[in-house]
Amino acid sequence: ILVGLFYLLAAYSHQQTTDPLELLWEKTAKNNEILVIFLPDVRDDKEDFLNKGTFGLLRETDLRTVLVAADLHLAFLQAGTMIDRLNKDIIAPAHEQGL
Repeated sequence: ILVGLFYLLAAYSHQQTTDPLELLWEKTAKNNEILVIFLPDVRDDKEDFLNKGTFGLLRETDLRTVLVAADLHLAFLQAGTMIDRLNKDIIAPAHEQGL
């Protein structure tokens, strides 16, 4: 447990909040119907969903999705801005696109 707490504190100590969120968007088709939001693990960032093949797996399906990976980490939770950033940077733009 102590080792896990150490890694959590080490990962959190260098994280900073940003306004707006750092995002990675990708569409799998022309007429998309589904918004899929990926939030990173403690040691991950938005590029990991692309680099580890998660986006690629969804690209291979027949699902018409908009994929978005966000660098929404513990610093946003600590600052109390996590829900606000999700709404302003992901949900509102997705609604504007008809999702």
